[in-house]
Amino acid sequence: MARTFQENKVKKTGKVKKILKWIGIPLLLLIVVIIALPFVFKGKLIEIAKQEINKSVNATVDFGDFDLTLFSSFPDFKFDIEDVSVTGINEFEGVKLASIKNTSINLDLMSVISGGKIEVKSIEINDPIVNILVNKDSIANYDIAKSSAEMDTLATEDSEPLEYEIGLQNLKITNANISYEDAISNVSSVVKNMNFDLSGDFTQDVFDTKTSTTIEELTVTEGMVDYLNKTNVSLDAEVAIDKFVKYTVKENNLKLNELELGFDGFVEMLEEKMAMDLTFKSKKTDFKSILSLVPAVYLEEFSSITTKGNLALNGNAKGDLVGESYPSFNLNMDVSDGYFKYPELANSAENINIKAQV
Repeated sequence: MARTFQENKVKKTGKVKKILKWIGIPLLLLIVVIIALPFVFKGKLIEIAKQEINKSVNATVDFGDFDLTLFSSFPDFKFDIEDVSVTGINEFEGVKLASIKNTSINLDLMSVISGGKIEVKSIEINDPIVNILVNKDSIANYDIAKSSAEMDTLATEDSEPLEYEIGLQNLKITNANISYEDAISNVSSVVKNMNFDLSGDFTQDVFDTKTSTTIEELTVTEGMVDYLNKTNVSLDAEVAIDKFVKYTVKENNLKLNELELGFDGFVEMLEEKMAMDLTFKSKKTDFKSILSLVPAVYLEEFSSITTKGNLALNGNAKGDLVGESYPSFNLNMDVSDGYFKYPELANSAENINIKAQV
């Protein structure tokens, strides 16, 4: 009896060892592959990044460190580029257009290994700083893409062009700071701490996208007039894309401080024109929501202000944008019996009534 028990124990131990062997060897090989593959393909991907960017732009592009890993993104490659900077030439010699602390790109593993087109699945851009300028000669520092003729010449000279395709599923931008200054129109704007997240299957011809955007502070100025001053912005929207020509707005919510707007309609990007039929209206009907866009009021303890009154705000844009010809548009705002009062002040502002139509 004791011998039989011992024999069974030995048999079970042998089976366990075989199972561990069957599992352990492939697992060990997988770990070795995960460690080794990034080193094998890192040089190839760095070369692609440098060649494709520098040959496509009229600017000076510099890079910091590169890293390639499979651990955090398996079964995809994760390609990290540190400290990217784009500096202008010619009219904007020495002026920095953009600097990006980190860019992470997820690449389809099999497309890299096969040696064919490399498929880019997701892109994450962290801490970008962008400085957009338009000078008095109407030349913009962001207009750095080489012309079709220049690109055709490069393609002819390149005997072995590097191929890649965008099978994008997610684009994320975190903590972006953007400034814009137009010397002709005297318009400037500042975007502080913007976060942007876009998802969708961009390999399809017809698909839905979801986007979420937040801006801590948005300032838009023309001359001495502030249209928006440190305004908090958020946008959540679903957009249906049809062959990258027609963009139809679905569920959405745009919030400017306390003012909430909803949109319906579409924009169609045709060869000779941009066609559109868009409508919008305020989702909140209280006076306080529109009052939040007045900088002097909103920036001074807005939550403590007592308000009364009603708001109706709506508008639309319909028609074609062709050259200097614009679509028809309407803007209607109606404020009735508006009232607000700061708690520390004796007097209030009362009987505020506005009817505006553009």
